[in-house]
Amino acid sequence: MLFVSIALGALSVLCYLQFVVVRPEPLWEGKYIIPLGGMLIAQSMVAGSLAVERLRSEFEARADEIETLLALGATSAEASRESVKVAMTAALMPIINSMMVLGIVALPGMMSGQILAGVSPLLAVRYQLLIFFCIAASAALVSWLSIRMVRSLFFTRDDQFIRLESLQN
Repeated sequence: MLFVSIALGALSVLCYLQFVVVRPEPLWEGKYIIPLGGMLIAQSMVAGSLAVERLRSEFEARADEIETLLALGATSAEASRESVKVAMTAALMPIINSMMVLGIVALPGMMSGQILAGVSPLLAVRYQLLIFFCIAASAALVSWLSIRMVRSLFFTRDDQFIRLESLQN
C-alpha cells in the first residue's frame, strides 16, 4: 500500500516538475528527473511510513472510542476522523519543521550547490522554494493516500472495527 501511495503521490508531483516547470529538452533527459525524483521519493517514504505508524498506534489507543462511535451510528470515516488528523499531522511535521528554518538556520544542499556552481543566489532560492513546496505537496499526497488505504484494513464493509489483536492472529 505504501508503494502504491508513493508511486501515485511522488510521481504525480515529479511529472508536474518535469513536464510543467523544468521542461528539459529532450523530455526524457535524466539530468533533472533523477535528483528531483530522489528528493521527492525520499521525503514521501518518510511521510508515508510516519502516517501509517501513527494511524496504527492511534487506532490501538482509541479502539474503545472508535467502537463506541460506531455503535452510536457513526461511519468508519467519522469514527476514525481524529486518528486520521493526528496521523496526518505527525506525517507532515518533519517537512513543516524543515520549511520553518529554510534559509535561516539551514542552507539546503540544492541551493548551496547551485550557488557554488555560479548560479544567481536569487534563482537558487527560487528553485529551493519550489522543491520544498513540491516535497510538501508530495508528502501530503502520499500521507493522505496511505492513510486512506491502510484505514480500510481496520474496518469491514459494514463499518465494523477490526482490533489490532485480531489482525495479528
